[in-house]
Amino acid sequence: MLNSWTGSAPPVKHADTKPVLRHFTSNTQFVAVKPDRIEAITYFCSMTAVGNDHWGRYFDVFEPHGKLWLFSRRAVKIEGYAEGGWYHTNRSWPQS
Repeated sequence: MLNSWTGSAPPVKHADTKPVLRHFTSNTQFVAVKPDRIEAITYFCSMTAVGNDHWGRYFDVFEPHGKLWLFSRRAVKIEGYAEGGWYHTNRSWPQS
């Protein structure tokens, strides 16, 4: 499925609608859980109207702030993308 699209410039919207870019996360793995810090890895997949656009993993660190656990760091690793897709034409932002 991830490599089946062969077009050159996929549309990211259906006719007469706003562009579609949906982001799905799954399989969060807690790598380290301590009283003052949690480290986790989460897989993600981003879809457009034509299918899977790009996918990879988030590397997150959470720290407590009062009663809440909040992100203190997030790094992203893009592991693949569709040629000609949204990410392929907009990937100028830095990755860690």
